Amino acid sequence: MNTHTPPIEGIIPAPISVFDENRRFDYDGFARQIEYLVEGGVHGLFLTGTTAEGAYVSAEERLRAAETVHRIGGDRVTIYAVIARPGTHQVVEELATLRGTAVSYVASVTPFYMPTDQQELVTHYREIAAASPLPFMLYNIPQNTHNWLRIESILELAEDPNILGIKDSSGDFRAFTHGAITLRDGFAWVQGEDLLDAPSFLVGAPAIVTGLGNVEIEPYVRMYRAHLDNDLETMWECQRRINALAGIIGTCHGKVIQSIKSAAALQGRSSHFMRTAAHDLAAATINDLRLKLRELNVSIAG
Repeated sequence: MNTHTPPIEGIIPAPISVFDENRRFDYDGFARQIEYLVEGGVHGLFLTGTTAEGAYVSAEERLRAAETVHRIGGDRVTIYAVIARPGTHQVVEELATLRGTAVSYVASVTPFYMPTDQQELVTHYREIAAASPLPFMLYNIPQNTHNWLRIESILELAEDPNILGIKDSSGDFRAFTHGAITLRDGFAWVQGEDLLDAPSFLVGAPAIVTGLGNVEIEPYVRMYRAHLDNDLETMWECQRRINALAGIIGTCHGKVIQSIKSAAALQGRSSHFMRTAAHDLAAATINDLRLKLRELNVSIAG
């Protein structure tokens, strides 16, 4: 690890990708969302992950997104880049594009499309870590990839000196707690499930990655400050606010990314367009979302 590599810590939103009506990446719109998050006091940004529809984002778009973040945030934020590709060789090929950029860490999801056993997952990640020009993070999100990286495999991979942490979006808090307590030095166990943020800090997580923070970042930043101050009352207050914000997902019939993106759009920081038109929210659902945001006292643009 480079001695100048910043630590994995704090509040790390996973920003949405912003697309125009032709489904092209809108870097000006993306910049508005990044400005909101950076000015909100975040510590890093987790680019082109699940919330960003990362499997549909090209390597060139990832680089331009990182350049946009660096232009806006400079040294105030640590840049994490996700490569969401189904195969080992595809991830390795795209790793080379990150050499010499402002990105500090790279992460990759487990392989998807084909069923993959635990030993194959371990081999996959070892090959990626060996090829990575940057410190590497595991990324466990089995509800999307359908290949679950089990705790035993994570503990084995944590012995690799270039694998410095995991973003765990599995929602398995039993495994998360076990990992966070077992791997206390030199390996960051980072929570990726918004409803588990406060408990994760309490069991030793140094950071959380949030998708829902695209909608309202304040309770996340305030929670982290309260954590540093050992202010449990404020931490739980912030978690209750986050839990309430998660209600937008139900309003949008369980469509997580769409609810987050459209909530940001209704605040003037994004568009409603998904990369694939079939994934867009219906107009009636967007109207229901508008009502839900007002109920939550979230300011609406216009």
